[in-house]
Amino acid sequence: VTAESRLNEYILPLRDVISACFAERTLLLDLQPAVGLTAAELKDAYLDGVHPTAAVYRAMGTYAAPLLRNWLEKDNSK
Repeated sequence: VTAESRLNEYILPLRDVISACFAERTLLLDLQPAVGLTAAELKDAYLDGVHPTAAVYRAMGTYAAPLLRNWLEKDNSK
């Protein structure tokens, strides 16, 4: 989600539909835990309410790396 609540009104339902349609067929990597959800976290995470700061991109990479590693290891073991 973004720091722009009006935009989130469109994003959150779309996120739910994507999850419902594809969660059983593919890895859906939710990076929101790396960004945060509180108003203060969202305000600090974005340059303009929508575009993440460099620090947030680093946090997303740090968060995603072990998840992707585990997914790849699991997929390669088949």
